[in-house]
Amino acid sequence: MTAASQPIAKSAAVTRMQAAFEHHTGSSMPVRQQAFALFSHNGFPGTRDEQWKYTNLRRLEAREFGTGQPGTPYQPEILKTADALQMVFVDGHYRSELSNVPVIAGLQITTLSELQQSDQTRLSEILAIPGNHRCRFVALNTALTEDGVLIEAGPGTKLDCPLVLDFFWSDAQWSLMAHPRIVIRAGEHSKLTVIERFTGSGTTVHFNNGVTTAQLAEGAHLEHCRIQNENSSSFHIGLLYAELAEQATLLDHQINFGAALARMDIHVLLNGRDSRATLNGLQFATGTQHHDTHLQVEHCVPHTQSNEDYRGIADQRGRIVFNGKVHVHEKAIKTDAQQSSRNLLLSSTAEIDTKPELEIYNDDVKCAHGATVGQLDANALFYLRSRGLDESQARALLTHAFANHIIAQLPVAELREQLTDAGHVRFGAQLESAP
Repeated sequence: MTAASQPIAKSAAVTRMQAAFEHHTGSSMPVRQQAFALFSHNGFPGTRDEQWKYTNLRRLEAREFGTGQPGTPYQPEILKTADALQMVFVDGHYRSELSNVPVIAGLQITTLSELQQSDQTRLSEILAIPGNHRCRFVALNTALTEDGVLIEAGPGTKLDCPLVLDFFWSDAQWSLMAHPRIVIRAGEHSKLTVIERFTGSGTTVHFNNGVTTAQLAEGAHLEHCRIQNENSSSFHIGLLYAELAEQATLLDHQINFGAALARMDIHVLLNGRDSRATLNGLQFATGTQHHDTHLQVEHCVPHTQSNEDYRGIADQRGRIVFNGKVHVHEKAIKTDAQQSSRNLLLSSTAEIDTKPELEIYNDDVKCAHGATVGQLDANALFYLRSRGLDESQARALLTHAFANHIIAQLPVAELREQLTDAGHVRFGAQLESAP
């Protein structure tokens, strides 16, 4: 056998994932086998991959992770949200006794663990989403997901209260991984709000690899939030894939506070005339945290609109990466696409890499993009200090004001308050005591 014909040796990390797949209860499903074969062939992405050149996964690949068990006797500290439907997952598994999901006309909620037991044909259809080939972590999620939720809003259904999906880790002392899958199907002229919260405490290193897909029918409206606040030792990989039909609207908020390394990929297809997407994001990296967001919006048909507003804050040796791409297809005339990346450096040792992109294939469009990286305004700091604030309070106040532009747009008042409190801690614990 020649060297060129020899199979590529698998890395130790891929071998460990293969062992986990072989022990998975659903490993006999063809869709899972195909997905893992794809992941196994490609392995983890490396810095030679253009989409990952700023994010090195060696720390993740060096770790060994177990899988959580259903029914772990752990009581998380749940942040209750008034008038909300709430689903709680611990170590990647749904906990019905901790959840509040009443029956609502027009809304069908099914966990993936239920489908694994009762309807594998439907589960296969759910897992075989478009785009698996675009992301190796989606393939890994497809192969290894054990639980998640299918959310179906029937035509005309308007949900007044948000659906909150809370993901926790137990107090286990060994490292665990989870691959939650969230599938949202919004029927014609339906309206709903879905909030994902990933919370981690302690110092145990965990790995969360979540995938959310959303299909919005004609006239549907979805407001989606993803709040990542894992502990500062863990790894968090996530993807949002959304398809919008005619006159559909997506309002998305991405908040990244936690994890040692966090990566979020967002891919939005505007497939219907007069569809629109508003995408907001906030990343805060301190210590040695590394936060990376890649966003791609496809304007596929005429008369579509997108607006992206992402902000990053880097302190100490934290690093933030943002890559936002707007792709306007050849026949997508009258496209309106606006993209903004604003970033704040709080330390000379922090780093921010931002790359907004426009790829346009017709002339009849209105598109703009911009990026800024700067420090706190010296005149504003001087003004606040002249009014009695010390330097740390003044810096915290200005930093919070910069971040609050994104936080203030979140849909639930309690959620805004919780993130404001978290911001006080992150941006300066003495902020509340300022005169």
